[in-house]
Amino acid sequence: QILNLKPWKVLWDSNLCYFKDKDTHEEYYFCTMGHNKEFRGVSVYTKEQFKSYYEIAFAKYPSLLMLNYQECVTCTYCEEEEVIPRNIEIINELGLNFKKDWISFEAFKKGYFPSAIDHEQVKMLNRVLPHYLELVKDYIKNKIHAEFNEGKLYTRTFNKESKEYENKIDDLKPYKVTYSFHNLPFKMVQNIQKCRKRNYTLEVDFLNFLGIHIKEFEEDNGIVRCPVGKFIADHGGFIFYCQIDDIKKYKNKEEYVMNFFEELLKVFKEVGLPSKILVRDRETLSYINEIVEII
Repeated sequence: QILNLKPWKVLWDSNLCYFKDKDTHEEYYFCTMGHNKEFRGVSVYTKEQFKSYYEIAFAKYPSLLMLNYQECVTCTYCEEEEVIPRNIEIINELGLNFKKDWISFEAFKKGYFPSAIDHEQVKMLNRVLPHYLELVKDYIKNKIHAEFNEGKLYTRTFNKESKEYENKIDDLKPYKVTYSFHNLPFKMVQNIQKCRKRNYTLEVDFLNFLGIHIKEFEEDNGIVRCPVGKFIADHGGFIFYCQIDDIKKYKNKEEYVMNFFEELLKVFKEVGLPSKILVRDRETLSYINEIVEII
């Protein structure tokens, strides 16, 4: 029914829908993908997961890199080669036959590759997707306009007086996304201050490019970001990577991040301090805040 309706022809990924279950009181957000013809489908966020949508909305990463930066469950319509292996197995076990549009359900978690959904997620989707369908039908029929950037979304909640679900445009409750600032050791700050200043731009990303699962970091949900420093010069440039070589030598994520700065300091001593630092998201800014103050 969703595929036949083709909601992505009308809704952008910023035209969010919202549903609150009258029995469980759980809240869900729906993001329709495919208006720009990259991904067709719908992402379902729980109230807790919706924070990751906010992070994405206010970051400036390329859309393809968002796959490792969000937390949600998706129902996508794609080519066979785009379906993850476990979903291929499930499709074959069920004896399903897709001609063109393969349906793939995937679970996304920060720092991990997409995985097949579990039984609880199956039950959740069975419960909430019919309500998404009703929201989209109404959205298209009545030419609704609810834009995330304008603080609006299209909601479906239960009216106790009429004892029915009703759809309406409502205000989006803002999420406050905050990050702790990481203090560099005093000696490291002193060494950075001693470096000569040069006229080049440094671009720093702490996005998880690799999707690595690290058992040693399970206190932090196994999340590890791969820091990347990209040096942009007038005549060419180079990219600085600080990848994981031996995960056992790091006690936690903070120790790994500190190792990145130790390697970055070596570059500063050789190349000099940049005149400008570019970041794409607020979390990265929290990591490099002290360096920004120095330059």
